[in-house]
Amino acid sequence: MVRRQARSALLPLKSVDSAFKPLELLENRRLLSGSLPNYTSFVHTAGLQFNEYNGASVTVHHALELTDSNPTEDRSAFYTNLVNVGAFSTTFSFASTKNEVSADGFTFTLQRQGPTACGYDGHDLGYAGIKDSVAVAFNLYNYSAYGSQFGFAAKGKVPVTATPMGSLDLHDGDIFTCTLTYDGATLSAKVVDTGNGNTFTDSEKINIPAVIGGSTAYVGFTGSTGVQWSTQEITSWSYGYGPTISSLTASPATVTKHVSTLTAIAADPTGTKTLVYDWTEVSAPAGARPATFSTNGTHTDDTVVTVFTDGDYTFQVTVKDKNGYTVSDDVNVVRT
Repeated sequence: MVRRQARSALLPLKSVDSAFKPLELLENRRLLSGSLPNYTSFVHTAGLQFNEYNGASVTVHHALELTDSNPTEDRSAFYTNLVNVGAFSTTFSFASTKNEVSADGFTFTLQRQGPTACGYDGHDLGYAGIKDSVAVAFNLYNYSAYGSQFGFAAKGKVPVTATPMGSLDLHDGDIFTCTLTYDGATLSAKVVDTGNGNTFTDSEKINIPAVIGGSTAYVGFTGSTGVQWSTQEITSWSYGYGPTISSLTASPATVTKHVSTLTAIAADPTGTKTLVYDWTEVSAPAGARPATFSTNGTHTDDTVVTVFTDGDYTFQVTVKDKNGYTVSDDVNVVRT
């Protein structure tokens, strides 16, 4: 196969002025939590680069249209900022043409070749040929067997999608939601058919940074058609790493004696067992004796705080995971 030069459409990301500097320079700059993919739809597509090797580029109709029911298409869409891939969680929703003989499929890809990377069409799923990469692949065609197959791929090789997706039918026209979680050792996938609730799960032991040659990568999607075709769309996408705090409470929030129990509910791609919770007093009544905490700097997600003076207090928890990523939140306590 003769490779043609890629044509691409770049939609610029605000505040990203170094997206095309050498990779080693990019990795030295700080990766900000605000510079991550978060698309509830694709009405706005800032930060994405669209690439193709046959026909039109990725199109957007409130969704990323990886293929549009024409033969021999191969396209990709990548976030133009490098992101951390040492541990992460990403969720995307997708759908394809309601047709039992549609083809070919698509991938979610992490790669270090660059934001203009795009593979080959047909059974290569727009992925094969992208070196220094890892992908999760969804196959509609499966060498004329059709059905719904799943697989993991690496180093730009043709995706081997040998795992049937059970009760899930990628041809039924429903919207599916896929959540991928990587804890540093295992890449886990959960796919749900939002139309009927059917679920598929799979996982693979893999050292992603070792396979791709670094702890940061460009992330996005590839898709293709061949002699058969379909419309394949990504309808939403978010990507994150590091811990998150979903709830921080004080019980009671108003105390008449001395103590209140502060509880943080946190999550992290690496799991919760290794999270460390640091508690601090942010503000207190003037002249108040410093509050004390029953536990601090441990893996325990709650602490009993003792306050000694009437008035308003603000306490902060900082949650740190084993990779050193942190997140903080505040809670208020009033003593009367």
